[in-house]
Amino acid sequence: MTKLWLVAGMAALVAFVLNTLVTPLIVQVSRRKNWVDEPNHRTVHKDPVPRLGGVGLFFSIAVVLVGLFATDQLWPGFVPAGSWTLSALLLLLGLGSTHSLGLLDDFVELRAIYKLLLQLLGALLAIGAGLSFDHLQIPFTTIKLELGSFAPFVTLLWVVGITNAVNLIDGMDGLAGGFSLISLASVGTFALLTGQELPAIVSFVAGGAVLAFLLFNFPPAKLFMGDSGSLTLGYLLAVLPLWGGEHSLMAHCWLLPVVLMLVPMSDTMAAILRRLRENRPIWSPDKAHMHHKLLAMGLTTKQVLVLVYLATLVTAAPVVLAGVVSSPDISWLASLLSGIVIVALFSFLHYTHKAFVSKEG
Repeated sequence: MTKLWLVAGMAALVAFVLNTLVTPLIVQVSRRKNWVDEPNHRTVHKDPVPRLGGVGLFFSIAVVLVGLFATDQLWPGFVPAGSWTLSALLLLLGLGSTHSLGLLDDFVELRAIYKLLLQLLGALLAIGAGLSFDHLQIPFTTIKLELGSFAPFVTLLWVVGITNAVNLIDGMDGLAGGFSLISLASVGTFALLTGQELPAIVSFVAGGAVLAFLLFNFPPAKLFMGDSGSLTLGYLLAVLPLWGGEHSLMAHCWLLPVVLMLVPMSDTMAAILRRLRENRPIWSPDKAHMHHKLLAMGLTTKQVLVLVYLATLVTAAPVVLAGVVSSPDISWLASLLSGIVIVALFSFLHYTHKAFVSKEG
């Protein structure tokens, strides 16, 4: 166990240093090539900002994981035995395909249907790796409702839904990155405490890369992650709770990952309902997301970040607790209480801004 903590910590540090070195080069090249996000009536930023921070994120994660694999081949046992499997390869291929989709969209703005089809590829690779949302346990009981033939469809919905939810909250400096860092740290800690080698290492490697990115993304941002970053992080946060079979976070208590993702999920559901109510396509953009409403209440950008980070800590705490205390009943109770807090926050935002004008223009 001590060795796993050491390997995960060292890998996270290397990812942090690597992305810290790579990101300034990405900023320079992006400005030179005019690969920037221009401000418009929907954005919070006022000046053009390079949008390819996701390239540095993915590059750092990929290089560190490949480096760990190579090191383990030269010195067997460096990474705990049994980590490198076909399932792990399929998941990393899914991560690569999702990143490629985001990068393509950063340049050519794909139609929603094409983005969905490419996201399904990543989700199918996850299912091929053996990841599945296959049952629902009734809280505080041992009764399990097996999903049977519906399990692959529920898993597809989960992976695609969470990937897009994280993508949608990437609308303000430091928002998606900070949320992802806290969430990855909690999932990684749970994996470490429960002895899940590769999920733990991947979580902390990604966390190290995100921390380096945030050095350039905190207000005022010098760099945005773009879809290449937000979709990559969304995919990771969707598959990591499913990774580990009977020892995974989802298997321990399915409500834990659901509550962990409740901040972006709530914002996404609110956006879908809002657009349906206004007779607009659900993928159409607007300026009535969570951070827009908080800014409209008079909060500063940094105050919005503090509030969202605190909300994420509330949803992440039960995940860490589950790794320390293995009782499912405690996990159910902690996740329910956390969920109530987040639902109350979003209900307050909704009902105090019911007349909020969200349409473009």
